[in-house]
Amino acid sequence: SWFVVFLPVLLLDALFLVNALALMTLDTRPAAAESRDEPGPAEDPFPFWERMYILLRTVLFVLAQVFVLLRLSRAVAWSWFVAFLPWALYELTVAAERARTATEDIPDELPGPGQPGAGESAEDSFLEHLEDEMRHAVALAQRLEARRGLAANAVRLVQMMVLAAKLDGTGGVGDAEWGVVLLPLWLFFGASAVFDCFLIQTAGRDVPDLPLGQEPDPAFLLKLEKAQVTRTRGLSDLCVLALPLVLFALLAARLDGDDISAFVILIPVFIALGCCFCAVCCAFCGFALVPDEELAAAWEAEGEPGGGPGGAYHAPSEPADAMESGGGDPAAAAPIPLPPPPAPARGDAGR
Repeated sequence: SWFVVFLPVLLLDALFLVNALALMTLDTRPAAAESRDEPGPAEDPFPFWERMYILLRTVLFVLAQVFVLLRLSRAVAWSWFVAFLPWALYELTVAAERARTATEDIPDELPGPGQPGAGESAEDSFLEHLEDEMRHAVALAQRLEARRGLAANAVRLVQMMVLAAKLDGTGGVGDAEWGVVLLPLWLFFGASAVFDCFLIQTAGRDVPDLPLGQEPDPAFLLKLEKAQVTRTRGLSDLCVLALPLVLFALLAARLDGDDISAFVILIPVFIALGCCFCAVCCAFCGFALVPDEELAAAWEAEGEPGGGPGGAYHAPSEPADAMESGGGDPAAAAPIPLPPPPAPARGDAGR
């Protein structure tokens, strides 16, 4: 049964459902004003409508998989249009949420820093302007991501209808090759690649050239950072597009009759999972690279003398083995016996 094959995925879906239901029952009321640093009422980090949206999206996501598995297992005689109905509702729900961010009215550029107000220095005014620029850059990136997400939702809806017609043998695409059936995906991958290349090429055009020997000002550094972030985002999106492109190309060739192993088709999935696993392992290993003295200094700066919440931390000054064997002096440590050198070979004895 296909349900047995996808049992690990279904277990993960169960965890998603439990998390969404737990979020509905979670008390997310804002803290009292006297217990916070900011004056006035606080905003609920998870409003009721947002929790309802998360629950609805999770339920539709799970139902989409269950309906497809029921149809693949031939437990029901539905049309594939009916089997894809939860998937279509999921795409429409996500698109409705993204449309709110994609249609926000955000100016392309912010005006320069104004005159400082009463009791405010020019430096404070400029720093406030830099913070506004950073928030503006984040808002523009979120709007761009929402618009790309809307395009992806539209492509998946079109691909779903073409795929259902192919599987049902209707609409004149029943005898079409799978490479033609997946044409909306190829167009989406191509358009995304062209857009990412455009981002990479246009990033940094508004960054002026810095004269030799001149120190960069904060405004120049901010523009340079925005350009670097845009260029890095375009390169990473190109790399991310390569894996599903190869996966669907191999799958289409396999469905058209080519002799390609399922293991070869899933190589892009293995590469993605392997990269995630290596990133997590490197992140854990990176935690141990912080020197003890820096940790102690950080804790001292936070007002915790002695290091750590319990005040019992002391950075080690000498190796433990040297202190035990030599009374705290590394030079007085006990010598380590070495094995004798190997005997010369018989052919080298007379040389």
